[in-house]
This record gives sequence, structure tokens and C-alpha cells, in this order.
Amino acid sequence: MMNGHFGEHGFRVMKVADGGWSLWENWGPCSESCGIGVRIRSRSCTNPTPSLTGRSCAGYYTDVSTCNRTTCHEHNVAFTAYSIYKNSFNDTTLLFQNTYINNGNAYNTTTGEFTCFIPGVYHFVMTLTKEIGDISYVRAFLRINGRYKLPLYLNPIGNERGMYMMSGAGTFHLDQNDIVDVYGIPYNYHNGHYSYFTGFLITPDQ
Repeated sequence: MMNGHFGEHGFRVMKVADGGWSLWENWGPCSESCGIGVRIRSRSCTNPTPSLTGRSCAGYYTDVSTCNRTTCHEHNVAFTAYSIYKNSFNDTTLLFQNTYINNGNAYNTTTGEFTCFIPGVYHFVMTLTKEIGDISYVRAFLRINGRYKLPLYLNPIGNERGMYMMSGAGTFHLDQNDIVDVYGIPYNYHNGHYSYFTGFLITPDQ
């Protein structure tokens, strides 16, 4: 119903009502999942709605602010680890004790495990050198969450006491907190820089 009254000539005289702002709505989601993003909230000129000849609300219908949810992990993930710790004659995670590079600190020299902090596509290479001795065949595996992905097997013919090297490479998609390691018998392989494990992030998930 329109507010107003009748004037002396019988015409309705409308009451002028200026508009008023409603309360701000809740903030919308942050535009970024990590790092600094923006968020928006809005309000409406409906408290009250301005009359036909009333003034609209002064100001803005939307409000924008920055939001910082969590720190983004560095997308530069790459490591090369070497020097196997010869701690077991049984199958176990091969512990490469040193790194030439460990960008993103995803490879742990204490556990021998690579932990995926940034989901995406990764490339891994493992190269193992057979120890001099009476060992005949050797085997190892690249594992993701304990599951065998890249088997390596070497059974040299002839001089069993020689030096032999085997290598494997593969590209995999990893989810956050996936664990990658190399599984084998530590005492079967050369330590130092003759055996190594390397990996790097190719493309992070969007």
C-alpha cells in the first residue's frame, strides 16, 4: 500500500521515503585456497526500499576484503638423494641419507620417504648400483603408499662379483600426503653417490 494523503483538490499526496541499507550479508568464500585472496559481501537498499521519488541509498552494494587462509606450499618441489644407509639384510625402505637438493623439503633423510604436500603429477627416477660381493640377483621397487609401482630386477650373467647398475623411471599422479619410497635390501647396494633416488613436481593440480 502506498503511503500518502489527499490534498485540498482531492489528489493523493505521496509520502516521500528515502531508501535505507539492509544489514551486510555474510562474507562469501575466499577466492584462493591458500595464500592471499579476496572475499565479497553484499547488502541491499531495502530497509526501507526508496519510494518513487525518494532517494536511493548512498554508498556501495558490495564490500571487498582480503583473506589469507593458509600459507601456500612452494610449487618448486625437487630432490635428489644419495648415500644408502646399509642398516639391514632384509627388504625395507632404502634410506638415502644425503641430498644434493631438496626443494620443498618433501624428502625425509631420516625415514627415506617422500611425502606429497602438493597434489599433482610427479616424475621419479631410482638408480641402484649392485654391491661388489657374492650377491647374485638383486631387486627393488618404487612404492607409493606401500604399493609396488616400478619393479627393478638384475641378475648378471658371468662375473657375479662385478659392478652393475639398474635404473627405472616413472610418472605418477599423487594426492596430498601420499608416500613414495624405494624398497629393497640396503646391504645389496653401493652407498655413496653410486645409488640415488630423485623426483620432482611436473604439474600441480589446479
